[in-house]
Amino acid sequence: WVLETQIGSGISINKTDGYAAINDASSSGGGGIPAGTFRLGIMKKIASPALAVFLNFTITLAVFPSITAKIRSTSGNSSRITNDLFIPMAVFINFNLFDLFGRSIAGWKTMFGPKTLVTPVLWRLIFIPALLLCEVEGSSLPHLLRHDAFPYLIIAFL
Repeated sequence: WVLETQIGSGISINKTDGYAAINDASSSGGGGIPAGTFRLGIMKKIASPALAVFLNFTITLAVFPSITAKIRSTSGNSSRITNDLFIPMAVFINFNLFDLFGRSIAGWKTMFGPKTLVTPVLWRLIFIPALLLCEVEGSSLPHLLRHDAFPYLIIAFL
């Protein structure tokens, strides 16, 4: 079983029974590059973006919905928005709207390159203690961010 795929101009990847090699079509005589070298080159190129994606999802899943579902309103009002609708509105609708906005804007404007992409993802670590400083049920940290606007703003930037 032989699979041959053309990549770019003049380079082909041949895979025969689990062994892959890259052959330069312009040179005669063959002598391909072992598949491990090819894979290592790809891994080096995608290491920073892959780390950024991994950290992005890890930080988001560490906060949303585990911590954000425990945020309580600090308003003394007895309206439905500050009681039973606070979590669905402040957390889930707010998160999903700004997630959609962030994903949409990423297609329009690229602000960071592949090598610098990890930096803003690491900035997201600030949101974990920031959310815990809000009125979170079961948090041992002091509730310094007591206004109801803080969870909305933090989740919007998450």
